[in-house]
Amino acid sequence: MALLEWEMLDSRADLDMLGLIPLWLNDEDERKAADQLDSHYQFGGFKEHSIKGFKKVREYCLKYPGDPLLVPLAQTELRGELIFYYGYGIIAVFQPDGSYVVARFD
Repeated sequence: MALLEWEMLDSRADLDMLGLIPLWLNDEDERKAADQLDSHYQFGGFKEHSIKGFKKVREYCLKYPGDPLLVPLAQTELRGELIFYYGYGIIAVFQPDGSYVVARFD
């Protein structure tokens, strides 16, 4: 199993903060990142509980109406997909075409 390498984007971030999420992404698995994450998470994920309404405002920062700006704390890449961790269990997967999905994995 070949786990992905995560880059910490904030000095307060570390792998422990990501919990089990790094163990759920494997570059030997042919599935897309969202499908891999969903297959391991039993409480929703992208398919069941994708959060609509987040807007990308700059450099992969996300804004939800009425909430403060979410700045990514860590990132990894899987075959062109960019996966970001934002804290509060929020994960976003961005596709090369700019589309993205957001869900909470806590």
